[in-house]
Amino acid sequence: MYRTLIVPVALLLSACQVPTSRNSSLDAQRIYHGGAVVTLDQEQRVAAALAVRDGRILAVGETQAVFAHRGPDTEMVDLRGRAILPGFVDAHGHLTSVARMAATANVASPPVGPVEDLDDLVEVMRAAAAGGEAPVGDWLVGAGYDDALLAEGRHPNRDDLDRISPDQPVALFHVSLHFVTLNSKALERIGVGADTPDPEGGLIRRRGGARREQRRHQPKDAPRRT
Repeated sequence: MYRTLIVPVALLLSACQVPTSRNSSLDAQRIYHGGAVVTLDQEQRVAAALAVRDGRILAVGETQAVFAHRGPDTEMVDLRGRAILPGFVDAHGHLTSVARMAATANVASPPVGPVEDLDDLVEVMRAAAAGGEAPVGDWLVGAGYDDALLAEGRHPNRDDLDRISPDQPVALFHVSLHFVTLNSKALERIGVGADTPDPEGGLIRRRGGARREQRRHQPKDAPRRT
């Protein structure tokens, strides 16, 4: 198994020109080829090969040009169709969540998505349903809405989502992924009603008066939320 190469992004952005004369000091210790070299530069270029020496990049570009750095001791690494990326530190990217959200309807506001108000949100979700997009089982799922950017300045509620479909479970995830809004069918599916207690560490937002009714159903010694 080949060792993984981790290099700073900046190094990939400065490809070296291939020399016209032979110079052993420019022989690569290792050349990666046979796959995609993703530079992540401003033009989002994808090269065919990468030459490395002493932990630094000698050349990145077309195969023939990079192979000019091949010397008698150069290790040739065939990527076999795989990709090689610059090293990076993901401080708070939620990469797996981003991947999951890619399979849902985009209900974000500009410039990320097309939703400026709740009517836009409903139309985007209806279009996704009509096109067979964003299904999770028989659920219809959207992600990325931001109440602060909606014209109404509020979260969508189940009445808004019932306009999308009264018969199909619908779930919308907030851009923070810390809120989710469900339509009536979805609430019925997961068994959430007026008497359902708040989950530990969470909160079910209810219509006016519903939380007072809930407190009467809680034990007297239950901790009081403020």
